[in-house]
Amino acid sequence: MNSVLIKYTGEYNWYSQMIRGLAEVLFISFLFRAKCYQPVLILVFFLFSNLMGMLLLYGTSEKIELDEFYQNFVIVNKMLYFFVVYFVISVYFRENFKIEKLFYFFEFCFLVYVASIFIGFIFQIDIFRSYAVGARFGFKGVIVTTNEAVGLLLIGFFYFYMKYLTYYRKYDIAVIYSIFFCSIIVGSKASVFFSILSLVLLIGPQLKSKRFFLTFFVFIAGFVVISLEYLVDKFEVTMNYFYYFYNRGDAIVSILLTGRDWRLATLIEELFIVGDYPIYNYIFGGFNFVRLGTEMDVFDILTAFGFMGVVYYYLYISYFFRLSKCTRYSLIFLIIFLTASSLGGHLIYNAVIPAYLVILCLRFRSYAGIRSQL
Repeated sequence: MNSVLIKYTGEYNWYSQMIRGLAEVLFISFLFRAKCYQPVLILVFFLFSNLMGMLLLYGTSEKIELDEFYQNFVIVNKMLYFFVVYFVISVYFRENFKIEKLFYFFEFCFLVYVASIFIGFIFQIDIFRSYAVGARFGFKGVIVTTNEAVGLLLIGFFYFYMKYLTYYRKYDIAVIYSIFFCSIIVGSKASVFFSILSLVLLIGPQLKSKRFFLTFFVFIAGFVVISLEYLVDKFEVTMNYFYYFYNRGDAIVSILLTGRDWRLATLIEELFIVGDYPIYNYIFGGFNFVRLGTEMDVFDILTAFGFMGVVYYYLYISYFFRLSKCTRYSLIFLIIFLTASSLGGHLIYNAVIPAYLVILCLRFRSYAGIRSQL
């Protein structure tokens, strides 16, 4: 629905916020009913600390418009969405049979999404493009933004990879191949970065198998031949896009971050060189995100929640993944996920990714539980 609204009306933000707000009201009411107050307290703490920081700035050196207050609240709300969804799902889906039903539902939705990327690519459907017609190459499918496509494909890759390591079914390998191709079709830097890493993870342990390597080579060759018709006319446009950042910034860094390093330089100068802000803001956040946002998650969370908030936020997320007792794969995922979030923009504060991130946590935990019984 959001994809249609953004293309034909440009009013998708309001609908998106309304739907997410209703979901959060239902989630929080469920948590109260289940007497699970911890996530509600976390939510209140982060919201209150950010609001107090904004009020401090409003009363001192920096005047903040009412619209900027609202935009800051929306962004902070997205950053906290993961916590609310995690506790709701972990409380409601305690029984194994419920978790399996959740897994089946996720797999169905994910396969529909993967199909939408291929359909958009083959039939050149405008609403499924990653970028405007005539701009860079890419098809993101039914999801609204390219960064959300990158996050979902990354989560899907690790989900089916863990499922394959659990059951060793060829079906899961076929899905992983599809995810690899989709990550190329999306056309963003982060998706290409992720596809290369996923390729290493996928074929690394299998390189000794000549049959496996030959099959994969045939897949790649066929994909390249089919794609040439669509990629050649976009190559020059894409190269010119990155060449623009090469000329304006610090060469490779600016290309990798597509200008986000300029935003980061502005943030550092404002906070640590020129800025004269209350100490509270540095500890608990509340800076004007509209003006100082970098589209790099690590630094944007610093802007929202300060140094203490950054530490607490990431420790808390890593705690969820450690609960899975599958530290090797969950650590690899977190490193790739956070790197992709810096290359491709906000994956953590997002209206779509948190729910699927929680499902991946449960898949890690499920894999660890099965392996411990072997």
